[in-house]
Amino acid sequence: MNTEPLNAEASCKPIVKSRHIYINGNTHEGGGQVIRNAVTLAALTSHPLTIHSIRASRPGRKGLRDAHVAAIKSLAEVSNSIVEGAEIWSMRVTFIPPDKIDGAAVKKVYSGHTTPGSVFLTFQALYPYLLHAGTLSGDKEPICVELQGGTNIHYSPTFDSISQVFIPNLETLGFPKLDIELHERNWNTGTIKLGSVRFFVYPLPSSTGPNGGIKCHLPKINLDQHRRGKITKIDVTILAPDNDISWETRGTTDKEDKFTVRKFLEQGVIAELRNRLHRLSLPSCVIDQDVPIGIHTSESTQYHTHIYILIVGHTSTGFRISRDELFEGDLNYLVNACSDVYNCLLAQAVGDACVRQFIRELYDRNLEEFSRREGRHQPCVGRAMRDQLVIFEELEELYFPQGSRKEDMSEYGRGQENKEKNTIEDDRYWCLHMKSARWVCGEVLGIKLA
Repeated sequence: MNTEPLNAEASCKPIVKSRHIYINGNTHEGGGQVIRNAVTLAALTSHPLTIHSIRASRPGRKGLRDAHVAAIKSLAEVSNSIVEGAEIWSMRVTFIPPDKIDGAAVKKVYSGHTTPGSVFLTFQALYPYLLHAGTLSGDKEPICVELQGGTNIHYSPTFDSISQVFIPNLETLGFPKLDIELHERNWNTGTIKLGSVRFFVYPLPSSTGPNGGIKCHLPKINLDQHRRGKITKIDVTILAPDNDISWETRGTTDKEDKFTVRKFLEQGVIAELRNRLHRLSLPSCVIDQDVPIGIHTSESTQYHTHIYILIVGHTSTGFRISRDELFEGDLNYLVNACSDVYNCLLAQAVGDACVRQFIRELYDRNLEEFSRREGRHQPCVGRAMRDQLVIFEELEELYFPQGSRKEDMSEYGRGQENKEKNTIEDDRYWCLHMKSARWVCGEVLGIKLA
């Protein structure tokens, strides 16, 4: 990391030096995770930031995608920051936040930049900042954020995973209330119609800081103190078209029974879950023997490729573990004259893949054996959410009183420099996005992470 000093004067405070942080956007996964976490931390700590070599190793065109630009511009707007280079395909972007978070200037109703990408990835960049800004405003009412874009997009969170997994897990960890409303879905295949989602971000608990300002209190997020527990209930969500099918389903031998694609997947996913759980005989510490399995949401879609499955396991410790699958198959599916066998296999493959990945999320025999021998444990949340908690883990000891944020930041960095970050959470469960998030936190906050 390279830094160059920038003098700035906080309100009623002596002049302090603020680091200009330079981030290599091609590090680790070299994509959106690096960009979103870096600009969010820059906005929270008032450190000017430049990200270079953005997506330099990715195949095809390099630089910022439209979803990255939407996240950067949305955060710049709510934080009153200056941005240079936030254009599609740009390889370098500079983000210059103001000297402090001005809670009074944050709009209580905010409509973000429309993105053809996932609205939930944009929200990931906004959420940590809005938690603090809403608290510093002194208003107990939530900030309402309306975003337009994709709600069911490949390699991104969906409305269903956010509402059924992300928000309940935050609640278990002690976060303030977060509500979400879905007004319209948008998929990355089929007819183009912008999705619309509204979030209601409630403020953090607060107190009066040593300088008379407002002190934000993030919940203590030591995931080493949390265990996953065992699965006590499984919910299944199916979004699929109601096209009639004629092929034989797993629950009937009567070829004349008329089922839709949606009903076929409801029946097939639950049957496959029960079969795999019975066949694999997972340890009783992982899942109850006769765990109840049911349909949480079943929704008809209007286009033949709009198929989505989410499986959510409720744990005895209050967390939720999930895997989901979005259809990526042949666009001729259920439209052109394909054989019943072909159509059946395409639909069944989506459900079976989701079940297979969910079972692996619950129990990976090879990793569990290593973890047990070495005194480590599986993360309390699933792979899809673990990386999203990193920024809060590193910020939870830091508060931002009004007018003294940079002084606190410098003290925080010095005090944390040699802090032990060793954990008995098994890092072999961590994905590349998790490693990217930890690296960015280390670069911006100046912490050495194990």
